[in-house]
Amino acid sequence: MKSVTIGVVVLLVATTAITFFWAIRKRKRRSILERTLFAYRSLTGYVDLPLNSNAVKEADYVEFSVKMKQAGPPELQRLMVAIPDYDVFVNNIPTEDMRAWFLRKPPTCLFEKRCEKFPFMMAVDGEKKKVYWEDPRRTEGMSYSSNGVERTYVKKTREKLPLALSDLKKISNGDIVVRGTPGSSALAYYVYVNMDMDDVTIDTICSMVESQHMQSVDTLRSWMKKAKDLQLKLRVVQFDGKSLTIYARENYR
Repeated sequence: MKSVTIGVVVLLVATTAITFFWAIRKRKRRSILERTLFAYRSLTGYVDLPLNSNAVKEADYVEFSVKMKQAGPPELQRLMVAIPDYDVFVNNIPTEDMRAWFLRKPPTCLFEKRCEKFPFMMAVDGEKKKVYWEDPRRTEGMSYSSNGVERTYVKKTREKLPLALSDLKKISNGDIVVRGTPGSSALAYYVYVNMDMDDVTIDTICSMVESQHMQSVDTLRSWMKKAKDLQLKLRVVQFDGKSLTIYARENYR
């Protein structure tokens, strides 16, 4: 009887794995919108996308992210889309207030040759929505959120990793960008790793989060394993002293 039970369990596990494998294969043949929705549901458990479906359809790439915090549970309801077409982007900005801000303060290099393929970005972070742009050289950027907060970002010359991120050197030689907001002493470290998800990477990042006494590391590990199964690229690791955010990207064009 025991051997029969074990056999049934093994069969169920194998069937689940095969089903997920074929779902991934099928997903690659789906439209941009369908692929984004499938990944978002898999990673967050939410049924609907938090951004306009027309904006997602026009995306060059999307980034899914999870934000780990020292105080409070992980934030999963996060999504960013990058759209290279200026008019399409403006027409899909979520609110009139955000659209008016973007029209007043477009990227400084908007009409320069180096910005011909400039990606304009809109994102959702929980209940908050945001539009922003970043200079291709990552030297400056601006954002405006649905709660009326404008931020200006400038690149800092200091590029030494804080101790909390030192283990990233074991798995990546990615570029380091340190950003600050004028008038604030707070710094945010962005490590552009651009690599495949694998078990070593997952273990390394989960250990980093644990060392910073952030909550629900099991949630992070589960999210990263799902991102690995979805064949997403680990794009950026961001740290600001109180939270650590992992960004996973899928390129569409």
